[in-house]
Amino acid sequence: MPGLSKLVMRTSIAAAAAIAAGCGGAGNSGASAVLSGLPSNGEAVAPKTSTIPFWQSSFSYGGKTYAFRMVGTDPITSGGATTIGSEIVPVRLVFSDGTTLDGGSVAGGIASSPLYANGSYAAGYTQYGDAVMRSEFWKYAARENYHVLLAAPVAEPAVTVNVPAADGYVKRKQNGTKIGYVTFEWFIKTVEPQIIAQLNIKPTSVAIFATNDVSVLQPGNYCCYAGYHEAFPMSTPSGPAIFTTVWASVTTHGVETLSHEFAEWLNDPFYTNDVPKWVQPNTNNACGGSQLEVGDPVTTQAFTVGGYVMQDEAFYSWFTRDMPSLGIDGRYDLLGKLTKPAVSCT
Repeated sequence: MPGLSKLVMRTSIAAAAAIAAGCGGAGNSGASAVLSGLPSNGEAVAPKTSTIPFWQSSFSYGGKTYAFRMVGTDPITSGGATTIGSEIVPVRLVFSDGTTLDGGSVAGGIASSPLYANGSYAAGYTQYGDAVMRSEFWKYAARENYHVLLAAPVAEPAVTVNVPAADGYVKRKQNGTKIGYVTFEWFIKTVEPQIIAQLNIKPTSVAIFATNDVSVLQPGNYCCYAGYHEAFPMSTPSGPAIFTTVWASVTTHGVETLSHEFAEWLNDPFYTNDVPKWVQPNTNNACGGSQLEVGDPVTTQAFTVGGYVMQDEAFYSWFTRDMPSLGIDGRYDLLGKLTKPAVSCT
């Protein structure tokens, strides 16, 4: 698409999509305004809202009911196959000191990675995300045509973005290479919805953003996120929509962090799935969180598929404290490293 290398200027999230609609050239019909917010845990998605295919259900634990949403169809009741569109969007960041960190130089490997290419898993010969979801709900998926697949991606040209001095800086690592740091509010909350609108990405597709040697400062400017998944409710000419995104810094053949965020997007596409508070494995009872973030409990566990390093993922049954697990071979994670359900935080 012509005109996509234009520099995206900083703006507030409330105006981001409206301004971005003018950055992509004539005929852009992308999002025009940010809506009031995402539905919270247990709330219904508004009727006629366009977004990725998802299913919803709930579980109970400790006298409380927890609602959740996941990408695809319900493996417990229907077990249908879902194929979802995606767009790979490299981001070229130009910092105020003149440093350019180009996601376009490394994003090419994503399309040939196990996110799209089939590989061998305990759940079959398939894509990585499909293997995670089928393994997670194997009690039902084993006898059904349940799949959650990505269609061949749309590979966008790199989008160049100027980083305001107030929102990012560059440091030199010990080996002499540079790494960029940008603020969460600027990159995740402002730039991502701008680019969604600029490229006219459909809400029924997932936008996969790729940067090179860039970390995002956590809210409060604490260091750092190497990847993130997010959702943006925005209005479009066709009506309300919820756009979902996955971002990570990648290397030419390095998508480990991206695999973490992608699996978390599959399990919690709108970032609204609360679960009972859980203890991070292999810690002294340190609380790991209260969301269904499947990569976090096993973030140090990885394996190789087709020459790519991919991350282990915890299963639904680990968070819900199911005994036995619904997972393949009774596992609580893809690699079988977790031998029992989550321990609850007090």
